[in-house]
Amino acid sequence: MELIDSSSPYAGVVSSEYVVQFHFHAEVPAFVLSKSVAITATFLTRSLVIPAIGMVIVCQLIWHVTPVATHFPEAIGIQALHQTFYISLTLILPNLIPQWIVVAMPWSLASAAASIAVWQPIPAPLWIPALATAGWTVLVLVVALWRFGWEEF
Repeated sequence: MELIDSSSPYAGVVSSEYVVQFHFHAEVPAFVLSKSVAITATFLTRSLVIPAIGMVIVCQLIWHVTPVATHFPEAIGIQALHQTFYISLTLILPNLIPQWIVVAMPWSLASAAASIAVWQPIPAPLWIPALATAGWTVLVLVVALWRFGWEEF
């Protein structure tokens, strides 16, 4: 056990483990909300704002037409709401599904691909998410084919 620095808001508390636990539980909402805001702002800028600006420029240069000023931002807003839902869903999914399923999802493949591209060590075994993603893909396609068999065209 060691004492905390006197400038810390937890000065006088003797157990550093207690401070870490208390500090973590007190900061969870701030952590989740800051992560949500940062991810959402970055993602929406890259996936909606930049392409929307590009579309307006292309429409003006090629077709000499400007999107309607009232409907275009409304459509972008609806799309932003749609994408924000899925971003929020990704923040809660690791807490709702068991750890072994999280390991078997494709989420780690992007970081593994980035590591491979720059000749860095892969952070985790790659074969688990790679095989699981292939399996999930086949399963989803089989279910989609089965489901489309019920639909009438």
